[in-house]
Amino acid sequence: MSGFLDIGVCEAFRKAVNETDIFKLDKEHWEKYNLFCVVMDRIEGSIEYLNKYGDPPKTEERLLCFVMYSCIVLDGVKQLLKGLDIKSTYSDKLSKESRFFFEKITVSPWEGKSDKSPSDDEFFEYFRSLSMAHPFETSRPKFFEEGEIQFSPFVIPNTEMMILKGLEDGIGIRVYSNKIEGLADLCFSFDSLKKYLNSRFSLMSKATEEIHRIISEKREVWNQWKIPEGLCETEILECIIEVVEQRYQDTSTIKEMLEGLTVELTDHTNEKMVMKYRAFLNNLVPDLIVAVETDNLKDFESQYSSACSYPNFSHKRAYYQLEKIFTYLHKEYEFLYKDKDEEENKNNYNYKYGLEKAEEFHQDFAGKWVKIDINKMGAEEIKLLVTVSCHLERKEQNG
Repeated sequence: MSGFLDIGVCEAFRKAVNETDIFKLDKEHWEKYNLFCVVMDRIEGSIEYLNKYGDPPKTEERLLCFVMYSCIVLDGVKQLLKGLDIKSTYSDKLSKESRFFFEKITVSPWEGKSDKSPSDDEFFEYFRSLSMAHPFETSRPKFFEEGEIQFSPFVIPNTEMMILKGLEDGIGIRVYSNKIEGLADLCFSFDSLKKYLNSRFSLMSKATEEIHRIISEKREVWNQWKIPEGLCETEILECIIEVVEQRYQDTSTIKEMLEGLTVELTDHTNEKMVMKYRAFLNNLVPDLIVAVETDNLKDFESQYSSACSYPNFSHKRAYYQLEKIFTYLHKEYEFLYKDKDEEENKNNYNYKYGLEKAEEFHQDFAGKWVKIDINKMGAEEIKLLVTVSCHLERKEQNG
C-alpha cells in the first residue's frame, strides 16, 4: 500500500533481524529480540492505518485514532533506537533540526518566549497528552508556567472552522488553562504532523543499519575459523557441528552425515553397500568445510538435498513407508518398545508401526541392496540401511 510512510523501511528491518538467529539465541542480544518482534508487529499495523487515512481527518474519532497510531510508531522507533544504543538525530532539543515542523505554532502562555518554546518532539507529546492521554490534567510540559495545568474539552478535526482560520488542511485542539483567562484554539497543518511523523519513522533505517553491522561483525569472526589439520572425516563433522551451533545455525544436515558415518552394523553382509554410501558422504566433506569457512552453509544444504533425493520408486507405498520410518523410528523409543510395562505408550505404538513400515519397505524395495532385520536391528541402523538402499538405487538410475 502506498502512502506517506514507507512500509519498506519496516520490512527492511524485519528482513535484517530474521537474516540469522543471532538476536533470537545469542546471549548478548536475545533480550532485544522480543522488543524487535513487538515493535515490528505494532508498527506495521499502525503504518497500514496511517497510510490508509492520510487525508486531513474530518471527525474527532478519526483524528484521535490518527494520533494514537502515530504514538505507536513514534514510541516503537524510539524504543528500537534506545535498545540498540543509537543516538537520535533529534536528541538535541535546541538544535534547528529538532524545531522544524512546529516551530511557528504557539499558544499562550509561552507565546513569544523562545526560551520556553517546545521542540517538535515536546510539542507532539504535549498534543498527545491533551488530545487523548491526559485531557483532564496536562501539567508536565517544561514550557508551561510554574504550576500551570491545561485541559481540553475536544480536538478539532479538519472542518469549515479551519478554512475560516486560513488552514485548508488544519487540525487542532481547544485548550483551557489555569493560567489563561478564557480559552485558546491550538491549530496547525495536518501535513506538518505527517512530515514530522515521517521524519521520526525514517530513523528506523538507523536501527536496520545497526542490525547489519552487528551481523557483519559476527560473520567477520566466524569467517576466521579454519578446520584443524589432521582430523578424520567424523572428527571434522563433530568440529563443524560445534562451530555451526555457535553460529545459531541448523546442524541437522551435518548430524545426518555424521550418523551415516558412525552407526554400527550388526549384519556385516551390509558392509560393502554401506561403505559405498559412506564414501559418498566422505567426498562431500571438503565442500562442507568450504561452506562453513565462508559462512555459506545454505548452499551446501541445497547441494546435499539434491544429491540425496529419492530415486524413482516402482511401488506406490514407498513415500508413505519412508515417512513413517523416519518419523517413528528413534533410538530413545527402543527401550520403551522392549519394555513390557510400556505396551500402551503412544511412542511405543508409533515405534512398532515404524518397524512394520520398515519391513514392508525392505520387502518392496530395499532388499535389492541391503538386508534389514527389524527384530535384531536398532532404529539408527534401520534408517541408515533404508538411506543406503535409496542412494544406491538413485545412483544406478542416474547411470
